[in-house]
Amino acid sequence: MRAVKKRAKWPIVLALMILMVLAAGGLCAYSVYHFYHNIVPEVTVEAGEPVPDKDAFLVEPSEYMVCDTDLSAIDTSVPGEHIVEFSCWFLKTESKLLVKDTIPPVGELREITVRLGEKPEARDFVSSMEDVTNITARYAMEPDFSKTGTHMVTIILEDGGGNYTILKSNLTIFDPNDLPVIKGTEDISIYEGDTVSYRSGVTVTANMDPDPKLSIDNSEVNLDVAGVYPVTYTATDKFGRENSVSIKVKVSEKPENYGDMMHLYEMADNLLTEIISPEMSEIEKAFYIFRWVRLYVPWIRTGSHENEVEQATRGLEGNSGDCFTHAVACKVLLQRAGFLCTMIEKKNETGTHYWLLVFVDGNWYHMDPSPIYITQYVAFLATDAQLKEYANKWRPHLYDLDQNPYPATPINSPASVVYQNGEYYMTLLDQNGNPIN
Repeated sequence: MRAVKKRAKWPIVLALMILMVLAAGGLCAYSVYHFYHNIVPEVTVEAGEPVPDKDAFLVEPSEYMVCDTDLSAIDTSVPGEHIVEFSCWFLKTESKLLVKDTIPPVGELREITVRLGEKPEARDFVSSMEDVTNITARYAMEPDFSKTGTHMVTIILEDGGGNYTILKSNLTIFDPNDLPVIKGTEDISIYEGDTVSYRSGVTVTANMDPDPKLSIDNSEVNLDVAGVYPVTYTATDKFGRENSVSIKVKVSEKPENYGDMMHLYEMADNLLTEIISPEMSEIEKAFYIFRWVRLYVPWIRTGSHENEVEQATRGLEGNSGDCFTHAVACKVLLQRAGFLCTMIEKKNETGTHYWLLVFVDGNWYHMDPSPIYITQYVAFLATDAQLKEYANKWRPHLYDLDQNPYPATPINSPASVVYQNGEYYMTLLDQNGNPIN
């Protein structure tokens, strides 16, 4: 019997092997393709946000793709670009993490006050600022530090990403040597037991401060004991600038005619209720007091200059007198009405003349209540220049005066008074000397 020859199986095996190789190669090719195409080219985060996890860099999550970069070491507070590496077996690829800052910083400014000559930095204005990156502050335009006053400044806050915020504030520059000015202080003379209004007629002004403070130290004054006592006025403004002026308060024993003085004051107070009223302005009150003395105290060429109380009483009773009588009568009325005033005595070869300096609406002015020259000139709230002009034109030497001991007047008077047909008429003037309609 002939043996049967078996057919060889190797072609089938070879075919299977080829198929397996092709399958493995296809799988490998797919894996390589999938590895490189499963990576997001770049991932962007806002500065300050947390670092994204591994899956943020993959199109599809894959447990086989290993992130070789330590993501926790990336600082997202600093804008920039970071390479993130991935691997799978022998394959390697990478993505990018872009940290961008697109949000401008937030901040608040404070106002600053400095002395002349100081130059604050832009950062000094910043009271608070916030951003995830570092912030710098700069002036949009540097202020002029050589000029006093309040200036608006513009500050630019810029973060690490180039974003900026513009803020505005005020810079106040003051001159520490520009001290407050105290006006209207003068030595005071009273009698034992009298009272004193230390603030009457005293004003304080300060550059760049509309409301400076005035303190008065009269702690050493004893109004019940005769003597001379110091009083110190101190003005302080909001910048801490301080200026002081001292006066003396002379307390004298009451004279024998003190009772006559009380009678004089009573007469003056009663008369004031008839000629002025509380709703009047200071200028109006001064005018009606001035008008009364001029109209109702007749003038005579001579009179006694020995006793102010006696002559003031004489004037308020409507009796005649010379310029001394008119001055002292007007003076007591003004003082009882709350005005600060002082009498001026001018003596030269042409004789003696008396008139007043009165403090009205924060300034000193001349007032001559004597009616002798009513047809030529009415010196009501007159300026130094007006007195000089009149004297040069009509009465040489009448108002000759050494101004050094006395406060200066403003350039223009706040009022003009004329005498017509037995009456006085007042016109108010503006700061340029023009009538106010």
